[in-house]
Amino acid sequence: MPSRVITRSRSQWLQRRPRLYRGAVRAGDAVREDAFGSLQADAVTCVPPFGERNWGYEDLASDIRWLYGLPSRGEPELPWVQHGLYHLKPGRHMAVVMPPAAADRRSGRRIRAQLLRTGTLRAVVSLPAGIAPGALASPHLWVLRRPSPGDPIPRHVLMLDLSDMPEVQLRDAVLERWRTFTASSDMELEGAVPVNRPLGRRGRSDARPPNWCSSIQRGRELLDPPRRSDRFGQ
Repeated sequence: MPSRVITRSRSQWLQRRPRLYRGAVRAGDAVREDAFGSLQADAVTCVPPFGERNWGYEDLASDIRWLYGLPSRGEPELPWVQHGLYHLKPGRHMAVVMPPAAADRRSGRRIRAQLLRTGTLRAVVSLPAGIAPGALASPHLWVLRRPSPGDPIPRHVLMLDLSDMPEVQLRDAVLERWRTFTASSDMELEGAVPVNRPLGRRGRSDARPPNWCSSIQRGRELLDPPRRSDRFGQ
């Protein structure tokens, strides 16, 4: 089977580099059959299958990985986000490629609000179309950090629209802006969006993926019930 061939190939790749990498490769459906138990990693990367609605909602409703809420049947990528966060050490980062629709679906608004509420979401980057398998539109790169106990809640999220950038320049551009964002103390940077200050309902700039502009605002409203005027991700 192709999955076994890929598993064997990746395992052999790791074995040839024992001084650089220490790990194991497991074939299978990672959401339905978690092969790594309670393992916690220094970093997580993920490109989940987009739009696969048969992700196991009925069987996994009480799964301990849903730290931010049970994903609905119509949110097939959010289980992968939470699966990765569950296996991430506190204080470490995860990068996951997501379809743009995942930023604005009504069914995922409460989990997105929790990602904001806890300071877990740190950046959203709009990438060039076609750069991810199965994505015809411009996919988003979400950067998340599992909070450590006692961490202050970050007040800003980095928003970047790099959908028109040539692919050969993309890696360096993302790393440069991410490092500037994480090193800055005043956060007066292009793309640094304050979570605790209203944005326009449909406000946009070249630095902000448009779906998440409205989603960030609605997340703030959800966290501030007396002034709540709309639904998150509607």
